[in-house]
Amino acid sequence: MSTTESRERTPRARRRADIRALLASQPMVRIGALAARFHVSAETIRRDIDAMAAEGLLARTYGGAAALHTAREPSLGQRSELNGDARRRMAARAAARVHDGEVLMMDASATCLHLAHRLVVERRRLTIITNSATMAQSLAANPGFEILLAPGRFDARENAGYGALCTAFVARFNADHCFSSCGALTADGPTEVGSDLAAVKRMMIERAQRTTLLVDQAKFGPDKLECVCALTAIDTVICDQAPPASLAEALHGAGVALHIAD
Repeated sequence: MSTTESRERTPRARRRADIRALLASQPMVRIGALAARFHVSAETIRRDIDAMAAEGLLARTYGGAAALHTAREPSLGQRSELNGDARRRMAARAAARVHDGEVLMMDASATCLHLAHRLVVERRRLTIITNSATMAQSLAANPGFEILLAPGRFDARENAGYGALCTAFVARFNADHCFSSCGALTADGPTEVGSDLAAVKRMMIERAQRTTLLVDQAKFGPDKLECVCALTAIDTVICDQAPPASLAEALHGAGVALHIAD
């Protein structure tokens, strides 16, 4: 092995050792946070995690990795604490787009939960349709809000409803604005890890006059199982960091406004 190869492999070995050390002290780590910590790309971290998962050292999760003894997907509440500063910045930018008297659709996503926290203190009168019981409980702190909670098959980990009953309920209403997130954002559009998640988000987008998508940098990556909608169905994307050039070009070509919450 050449000296150059050794120098190239040392940072990778150190990264992976540090990732294991982090997971010894916390249940999960986030791709975006690791990329920033080690000054590498998100794709490099994904390769690290994939390799370590193949060796049985950790488990891949939604947007990151978990210690093997806590390998389940993080709950909505847990995800809301991951990359919290970035989520709060995006929520602040999104809240500025909401006006009293509007009807909103809000999905069961971590960044939308941060948005809910802001709206409770910054707005006086809104109607919000959501499938998230966590979101509804947070929004209920404002007595001027009317909250319509979609029924459906209950997911205890997400504390939210899904399935045909949920999407049929959402389909009954018209909204001024939909705020949503996704499992991944690609040039083909937002995607999700499961059909139930995708179906609810898709219906919310269809029933709203305009849609704002909130995505952090960890979601600029390989697509998930199911496409939610085409990019042309999205009006605005709010990110914590600028997306890759190819994705930025696709957003521009689809007429999507891009805002960086830095």
